[in-house]
Amino acid sequence: MSIRNKSKMKQSGENLRMLREGIALKNQHEFSSAIQIPASNISTYENGKKAISLGVADKYIEFFKKEYEIDVSLDFFVWIFKSDNNKPNRESTNG
Repeated sequence: MSIRNKSKMKQSGENLRMLREGIALKNQHEFSSAIQIPASNISTYENGKKAISLGVADKYIEFFKKEYEIDVSLDFFVWIFKSDNNKPNRESTNG
């Protein structure tokens, strides 16, 4: 894995941790029960050791929509797979 990809995986993990700790206010075990995946998987994703799968991303999306009425975009999870030339323009999403 390249240094660039490691950096993106780390950022993705920080984003996932922010959702869990900052919005859901749950520890890894509580959150794993809520979205029905092993706590060890959450730790792996949050520590940037593995990319989140689309199936797991969908569980996050469904949880935050149902529990907090927050629409978490799939782009929030998959942006790490896009090349630097294809990054979403953050300014364009605010208009």
